Amino acid sequence: MTKLGIPASTKVDIQSNNDGTFVVTSDDPKAAEIERMLNDGSARALRNDLIGMENALKIQQIAHAVTKAQQQADANPAMTDAIYARLPAIAAQITAQSFSLSFANQKLDYTLA
Repeated sequence: MTKLGIPASTKVDIQSNNDGTFVVTSDDPKAAEIERMLNDGSARALRNDLIGMENALKIQQIAHAVTKAQQQADANPAMTDAIYARLPAIAAQITAQSFSLSFANQKLDYTLA
């Protein structure tokens, strides 16, 4: 955020929308400008970083669901088909989640919701 002129101590929240846009919330007056830049592509590097983080987190969660399904199938082979049949719906739920980041005091927190 300091590269964009926002002090490191200022809290900035960025949320992705399912339509590919971002919402930036902060007490800093530059928040609206950063939101515009993310959405019009002029902050391409930051936008690409955010999308990369979102995709990595979603892939990680899908991989965790697959690992869990494999463990369940190993424990109960008779249910293997039913266990694996649920995976596409789980993956769809994960990919539909919004990505949220919070920058404050030089710390970064991120979640899917």
